[in-house]
Amino acid sequence: MNIQKLLKIKKEKLAKQPAFLRRNFKKNKRTRVSGNWRAPKGLHNKLRRRRRGIGQWVMPGYRMPVAVRGCTRQGLLPVVVENMTQMQTLDAIKHIIIVKKSVGKKKRVQIVKEAEKKNIQISGIKDLAGYVKSIEEQMVQNKKSKKKYKKEATKKIEEKREIEKNNEIKNEEKTEKNADETAKQEQKELNKILTKKE
Repeated sequence: MNIQKLLKIKKEKLAKQPAFLRRNFKKNKRTRVSGNWRAPKGLHNKLRRRRRGIGQWVMPGYRMPVAVRGCTRQGLLPVVVENMTQMQTLDAIKHIIIVKKSVGKKKRVQIVKEAEKKNIQISGIKDLAGYVKSIEEQMVQNKKSKKKYKKEATKKIEEKREIEKNNEIKNEEKTEKNADETAKQEQKELNKILTKKE
C-alpha cells in the first residue's frame, strides 16, 4: 500500500483514538500514580468487566499501520543521533534526525553540517545555516569570556602572592625586632645582676 494512504489512515485513527487512562487514577490520593495505562486486575473492577461508559480498554485494533508506526506526519522515522558514525547509516528519504540534548556545540555543528550535505531533516530546526551560524557565534563569545576569566584569575593569583610575600617580609621583620628586644632585655638583666651589691 502507498505510504501517503497509510499516513491518511493513521491520521484518521489518531483522531478517533480514545484516551487510554488508568482506572480511578484521579481518585487515588497517592501522588505517584499517574494516568498512564495499566490493565486493571481487581475482582470487582468495572473496566476489567468491560462495563459501558467506564473507559476504553487497550486493544490491537487501535494500533497504527505497521509501515507507518512510530513515523512523523511526513512518514519519516525519527532517529536520535549523538555522533558522526550514526549519521553515516541514515537516508534522507526515510529518516529525520533528533540531535541528543547532551551533545556539545562542536559536535552539534558537525552533525548539522553533515545533515545539510545529505539533505536530511532535523526536527526542531528549520534554517540549518542560520542555526550553525548562531552556535559558532556563541562558541566565539565563550572563548573570549574564557580568556577574560583566565586573565582575571591570573591577576588575582598574582595579587594574592604579592600580599603573601609582603606579609612574610613583615613577619620576618617583626621576628627580627622581637629577637633584638629579647636580646637587649637579657643584657639588661645580666647587667643588673652583675652590678648588684653583695
